[in-house]
Amino acid sequence: TSTNGVSGSWSPAISNTASGTYTFTPTAGVCGDQTIITIVVNPNSSSFQDNQVVCEGETYNFYGLTLNTQGTYYHTLQTIAGCDSIITLNLIINPIPQAPILSINSSVICPGDIVTLSAIDIPNGLFNWSGPANFTSNQAENSLPIQIENSGFYTATVSVNGCISLVSEINVEIENISNDFDFPNVL
Repeated sequence: TSTNGVSGSWSPAISNTASGTYTFTPTAGVCGDQTIITIVVNPNSSSFQDNQVVCEGETYNFYGLTLNTQGTYYHTLQTIAGCDSIITLNLIINPIPQAPILSINSSVICPGDIVTLSAIDIPNGLFNWSGPANFTSNQAENSLPIQIENSGFYTATVSVNGCISLVSEINVEIENISNDFDFPNVL
C-alpha cells in the first residue's frame, strides 16, 4: 500500500535500515501511477556510557546538572543528521573512610628508644603519615628511634578508593629529658 492508500507493491521491499531507491507499482486495475522514491536512512542513534566516581561530599557536573547522589543519569543530544545520541552516566559515590585509629606500642623513656606507631589496618587503605624531622611513610605500622628532634605530633590519613579521611594525630614525647648535668671535679 502506498502512503496515500493505493494498493500495490514496493520493489525492493522498503527497509528502514538501508538507504535506496524504491519503486511503487499499483495493483492492476487500481487508479494510480508507478512512483519511484529515494530514501536516505540516517545512521542509528549513538549511545555512550560514562562511569564516574566521586567521594562523598563532592559533586559531578553532567551537562549543566550538579550531581551529588549515586545513580544512573541520561542526557540526550541531537546529531547533525537529526538522530538522537544518548549519554548514560553511572555515578558512583564512594564514602569517606573513618580517620585512622593510631597507637604507640610503648612509652619513650629515654632518647633513642624505639617505638612502633600503628594505624588499625583498613582494607584497601593507603596510609599517609607525616611527622617531625620530615618523617613520612605510607605503611600502617612504623618503627623508629625517637630522639629530641623527632619527638612531637605524628599525623596520618587513610585513602580508600581515592577518598581521603580526616587527619588523626598522636603525640610522641620523651619522658626523661634533663638539662641538669652534674660533672664531678676531675683531677
